[in-house]
Amino acid sequence: TILRCMNPFLISIDGRSGSGKTVLAEQLAAKLQAPVLHLDEFGDDYHPFIGLPALYQEVAKSDVPLLIIEGVGVIDTRLSAYRHFSIMLQTSDDERARRIIERDSHKFDSDEMTAVGNLWDEAEKEHFGSEFHADLTLDSTTPIDVDALSEIISRETR
Repeated sequence: TILRCMNPFLISIDGRSGSGKTVLAEQLAAKLQAPVLHLDEFGDDYHPFIGLPALYQEVAKSDVPLLIIEGVGVIDTRLSAYRHFSIMLQTSDDERARRIIERDSHKFDSDEMTAVGNLWDEAEKEHFGSEFHADLTLDSTTPIDVDALSEIISRETR
């Protein structure tokens, strides 16, 4: 008899804005041949974390054995029913600022970019408070060795 896992094994990638979550998620997806759910697809820039319930619904409906989720706030106790491996990305404030400008300067004027940035800074401070825990914390200022990380994740999924 073949037993089908009802829940996917989750890889959750969290970190502050501009820390490289999307890039790492896409690299891991290619290496591990796993789909990615991006929190940005379920929310908007003006309401931090508003997309989390919809993302969790998609996770619950998933029928794949391995699923990557990424976004600010995806490491959450509401996912404790799933087998998972969580990754926290950190990078310098200067590098984060550079990446955010590169990514978002076409979407916002200067004043709006400042307002959205301030909104997220406050939300991120609350989310990454003293109770926050990840299985692995990585410095994403320089490129991450995706091959080595994939090996770690493969061991965790066994």
